[in-house]
Order: sequence, then structure tokens, then C-alpha cells
Amino acid sequence: MGRSMKIQIALPFLFIMTSLLLPKLINFQLALTPNEMRLLKFVPEKIDIYERQPLTLSGDLKSPVEIVKAPAKGFPSIPLSAVAPQTPAEAKPHLEPALKVSMIVLSEGRRMAIVNGLVIKEGDSVSGMRVTKIEKNRILLKEVKPSPDDKPAETRWIYLEEKK
Repeated sequence: MGRSMKIQIALPFLFIMTSLLLPKLINFQLALTPNEMRLLKFVPEKIDIYERQPLTLSGDLKSPVEIVKAPAKGFPSIPLSAVAPQTPAEAKPHLEPALKVSMIVLSEGRRMAIVNGLVIKEGDSVSGMRVTKIEKNRILLKEVKPSPDDKPAETRWIYLEEKK
């Protein structure tokens, strides 16, 4: 084995040894800041651990938000229903509940609907009116008893509610 071959084999070992010893020989700590120095000397075992202490409050705590109550003046002392304009009695001869159709189901032999939360089918009565016909988006209601003064029985359509 020749001299150049021995040098080539020894050179990587010398390089590794030099790179390990060089930082020890040169003081690199001169370029570090005090915080970096503290981090280099950090040892987790040297941390002081304190037991959790109960919280003690001194003085009275106040809310950071001030709640202000509105003054009572300026508001009506009577209910709004008494102040609202009243419609004449002849304009509304009888008050009937509002009927709301929320769903209609049409299948091969069945026609059903949900009116005011009740499931109904053709022939049932709702609010004194008989369900005559159920269609895709409306229901036909007819008055059960004809009026005493020989008027024809009242009929009206109720439409399916629109979803917004």
C-alpha cells in the first residue's frame, strides 16, 4: 500500500476528529446573546415547581359593563291592543282561525295534507268546513251547513305555505 493511499484513508478520520475538537478549542460563546446563553445552560430538572394556591380576592369585584335601565316614561301605560285601531264589527262578521297548509302528500290512492299541525284527508272537516278536494299546492274547503238565509255554501281555497 502506497503512501498516497494511506493518506486518503486517514484524511476522513482526521477531518471528523478536527470538526469535533475545533468548537472546543475556539470559544464560540462570545457571539451569543445573554438569552441564548441561558438556553444553552437550560436544565429541566432545575425548574422550581410550585403547588397551585387557592385564589384570594381582595376588595369588591365590579362588572366591567355598566347596565343602565331605560326610564319608564315615554312608554304607554296601557296595552298596545287597546291603542291599535279597531276594525268595524260589520267588516268581520265572524272571526275564523287562520288555516295554514304546511304539507300536501299525493300518492296513488291517497290525498293527505297537514293543516294547522293536523293530518287531514278529503272528507274531513277543519274549522267548520269540509275538505272537498286536495290538489298539488292547494286545498278546497266547503262550508258544512248552508247559511240560514238561503245563501249558497261558502267555498274557499287554502294554498300551501311558501318556504322562504
